[in-house]
Amino acid sequence: MAGSMQVMLFSYQDKERRLEIMKDSRTGAFGVISVIVLLAARFIFIYEIVERVNEWTYFLIIALPLLSKCVMGYLLIRMPLAKKEGLGAFFQSAVMKSSLPIYWLYLLVSLAFAWVIDFKLVTLFFIMCLAAVFFLVYIKRKIISWFGGITGDVLGASVEGVELWLWLILWLLHYFAMG
Repeated sequence: MAGSMQVMLFSYQDKERRLEIMKDSRTGAFGVISVIVLLAARFIFIYEIVERVNEWTYFLIIALPLLSKCVMGYLLIRMPLAKKEGLGAFFQSAVMKSSLPIYWLYLLVSLAFAWVIDFKLVTLFFIMCLAAVFFLVYIKRKIISWFGGITGDVLGASVEGVELWLWLILWLLHYFAMG
């Protein structure tokens, strides 16, 4: 996963070379730097959010991995494969295309749960959903242009990327909407 983050963000190679780099199991300097930055940023966001915790924070923290897995599931179901072998191909062959509506059900149940708790929470959850959709639209375009489709590493990196993005959004919500 660290290798795919490094390839996605720091490599100015063509698609075939990027896929070849991802086959290498060794982690390079940019891969290590990417993991350190990812973990440090996540730590800072979590620390700041915990410092300003309120009654809605817990629901939004639970919603964060739900939204990231919904993005990954959508990418897995709807995106083409970059190569015909590997974990991405294995997972895509195992998933049914008809399982996409289950993600809408997850979101609707979460929205109903938020509605029961407080209407302001519905607004905050909706903002998090919009942020996830924004990231999804962005990453879909980048995956096609950088790789021509998904791989297992790309799916893993997209989950980590959307989670970091949503931690940032949650932190911003704490300072501007819930503070």
